[in-house]
Amino acid sequence: MPAQRERFPRPARQLDPHGRRHHARPLSVPDANSLAYEAGAYAANLDVVDHLGRIAPGVGCTLPQLALAWLIAQGAVPILGAKTVAQLTENVGAAHVTLSPEVLTSIDDVAPAGAFRGDRFHAPMAAAVNK
Repeated sequence: MPAQRERFPRPARQLDPHGRRHHARPLSVPDANSLAYEAGAYAANLDVVDHLGRIAPGVGCTLPQLALAWLIAQGAVPILGAKTVAQLTENVGAAHVTLSPEVLTSIDDVAPAGAFRGDRFHAPMAAAVNK
């Protein structure tokens, strides 16, 4: 009989600073120790995401599709990380989203370079990753 794959414990539901429910991430999950999740940075980053979330419906897409469409508009080729067929379908839908110059300006106004707070990794981990 094959060995059972270790699974992370199911995270508890909590409220974020904006009163929305989210799953607390166990420390063993990648990025849970990210500096972007520190209290002040997390709240500030959620504000940026909230503003971007208000732009997406005006474009006729979801927030993930807006993010992927923005990457495509920058000339990037995003590598999709979907766990379900529904997520993959949603992500592929970004290829059909056209962002006007006005929308791109709105996104840049809401989320200019450096808008998100907190480094991805603490210094020792960043040193290991950036080798």
